[in-house]
Amino acid sequence: MNAPYLYLEINIICILVLGYLLTKYRDAQVLRYDLLLFRRFLAAGVLLCLSDVVWITIDGATFTGARELNWLINSLYYALCSICTFCWYIFAEHELCSETRRPSGNKRLLIVPLVLVIVIDLVSWHTGWIFSVDAANRWQRGPYYFIQVIVNCAYILLITFQTWREALAAKLYVTRRKLRSLTSFAVPASIGVILSQVFAGYTLTEVGLTLSALLVYLNLQEQRVSLDGLTRLNNRSEFQCVLEGKMNFLNPDKPLYLLVLDINKFKKINDEYGHIEGDQALKRMAQVLREVGDAYGCFIARFGGDEFLLLCEADEEQQILDLCADIRSALAASNVHSGVPYDLKMSIGYAVYDPAFKTPEEFVAQADAHMYEQKRKMQSATENRK
Repeated sequence: MNAPYLYLEINIICILVLGYLLTKYRDAQVLRYDLLLFRRFLAAGVLLCLSDVVWITIDGATFTGARELNWLINSLYYALCSICTFCWYIFAEHELCSETRRPSGNKRLLIVPLVLVIVIDLVSWHTGWIFSVDAANRWQRGPYYFIQVIVNCAYILLITFQTWREALAAKLYVTRRKLRSLTSFAVPASIGVILSQVFAGYTLTEVGLTLSALLVYLNLQEQRVSLDGLTRLNNRSEFQCVLEGKMNFLNPDKPLYLLVLDINKFKKINDEYGHIEGDQALKRMAQVLREVGDAYGCFIARFGGDEFLLLCEADEEQQILDLCADIRSALAASNVHSGVPYDLKMSIGYAVYDPAFKTPEEFVAQADAHMYEQKRKMQSATENRK
């Protein structure tokens, strides 16, 4: 290492950055599983940088026990390298599965390479397979160092490939955008891990992981602006941006439809069962809309309160009628399995975009008016049956 002080400074900067990000996701926020996974990745990154700082200060030192300490720190460092990449894989896979609704992989099978490489790291104290420490207390790479490289790169590159493949297959533009962003997060980490194997003695792994963590943090901050905090659907402001974009760049071959959905008698649920149960009802409604809307390529948003919006293109109006029917069927199925003493019911209205609309608000108002018309018809039919 030609510049130990620069090496130390870079690691300390990485520790400060990762430590700061770690403090941003504590207390109640870690109840969200994605943030908990990200927090684990950050904690492993801080420990990795700390072990690297200790290593650079003792490598070549001559005090009593320095060589044994060097062995120990290197074993810890290489184990943490693999733990970091594994934590990244688990976090990225969770984000991928949340976005695509696909099941996650077998965690027990995925952890096998991690356990094996950690065992090899630990026994390198005696075998020198991954690394060794010479008589002058200097670290040296071992003959099987490539095993460490393969495992670390495999975790990052595997999830990056899976995410990119899903991004190419995604029908909805918003989903493609999110998955491509998730792919880009892994780029600094991948480059750092790979280059560190080529240029020994440079703190490239730590820098790459820190840059990836920063990208994730910035994306999470953006999500706080664009996503509804309760349902994790797009919020009203994000819907406004997407709708304006669609209105400015219309597909001439496919009309643009807007659906407005309102939960019937939602106030009664809040009054009789409490606002916590009301929140659960909104989450269940959001899940139903995701399951059905994604299949139709819809942009889904919570407009406010118990109102939801779906924006989609269709070849003909019958596709929108089918979408409405599928939403009602999915909600009925959800009611059967919900285990709560009430059923969720909704009113749905829709409108097709008319070039005469001067503002997005006019488009929304047209669909909203149709929804309230359907609600009145439903109420009248109920009263007539009585």
